[in-house]
Amino acid sequence: MFSLTQKMGEFGIRVQTQGIDWAMAVGRKDRLVNSYLAKKGEALEERNIAWVREPVRFLDPHTLQADSRRVTASKVIVATGSKPNRPPIPGVEHTLDSAEILGLREIPRRLVVIGGGVIAMEFASIFGHVGSQVTVLEALPAILQGTDDDVRNAIEQAASGWNVTIHTGVKVTSITRSDGAASVTADVGGQSRRFDADVVLLATGRGPRVDGLDIDKIGARVEKKGIAVNEYLETDVRDIYAVGDVHGRYQLSPVADYEGKLAAHNALRGNREKIDYRIIPQTIFTIPSASSVGLTEAEAREQGIDYSTSTLPFNKIGPAVIVGETEGFVKVIFDKRSGELIGGHIVGAESEELIHEVALAMQSRMTRDQILKTIPIHPSLSEAFFGAVTSAKTGHEESCCG
Repeated sequence: MFSLTQKMGEFGIRVQTQGIDWAMAVGRKDRLVNSYLAKKGEALEERNIAWVREPVRFLDPHTLQADSRRVTASKVIVATGSKPNRPPIPGVEHTLDSAEILGLREIPRRLVVIGGGVIAMEFASIFGHVGSQVTVLEALPAILQGTDDDVRNAIEQAASGWNVTIHTGVKVTSITRSDGAASVTADVGGQSRRFDADVVLLATGRGPRVDGLDIDKIGARVEKKGIAVNEYLETDVRDIYAVGDVHGRYQLSPVADYEGKLAAHNALRGNREKIDYRIIPQTIFTIPSASSVGLTEAEAREQGIDYSTSTLPFNKIGPAVIVGETEGFVKVIFDKRSGELIGGHIVGAESEELIHEVALAMQSRMTRDQILKTIPIHPSLSEAFFGAVTSAKTGHEESCCG
């Protein structure tokens, strides 16, 4: 269960709890989602935007057929999103995807997660914290491929405290279900093992949602990751654009929002603006969360950059100690030649908020010395970033504000 009661006790607050009412939490989630979608629909209507809530398919590059009407347009932007991948595992129909598991009305006692990416680890963290015994089965040699090594190691080390066991290099061979329970059979280190579960989560990535759209029939290429686009987000077919998860470059809603605006401008004004993915903050919403922007150390090495790093643990930051959030660290990466900040990685409380300071500094191509001219608020968790930059200058782990 959450350690919230214990943490409140450290502040002299006595609380008695009987646990989590999971059904109530899910009900609140459903109300919030439905309210949000309703308001989005109202916003479209207020802007006189026609909303055809039916499946559509391309008849030609400028004609779309819905169930009840035909729509023509000189420019088209495809933003149909993504859907969970379903690998050909015997018994895969006995699994839930990341949307379906959010509809559970009770906490599973045993949860097996197939996959070790961001979605997999987020759900492993959530259900582990609320009482499930979680087993993660990842086919690759390590979880969270593409993240900074220090971030990955921190999450792996934290997982045991979440009631989560991780197995890597695993090949799932079958899934069965009987009498209300499931069983996952997998090859682990050359040996066949069985993992029993009440619920099996399939979190093996997402692919483009193009079923029934017939976009390939008008000449647009649909690759494994999604619809192929150029630097202006235009497909191989002139005046047809694709944005967001459907082209698969970055499956992040803020990126989709950015791309949608850019594609609309290019469609209406001519292809003037190219996509720029240099600064994209990303967060893994585990507990604690982990956020990154810019290059990892591995990427810096691959690009031949002469770089330096500095890492400051949260337990060296006074405000983090005060609020009892000492787990985690801030890591910054600088280009030695220019002094420019080229990467930042934060594991710890409010990392999804703190990473914006790193992103803004990188967007402005700030150097270490320029960042140190900024005066932070004291006491605040933001001192962690400035402290890490200070440590990069002095070579010692120290808070920026004493």
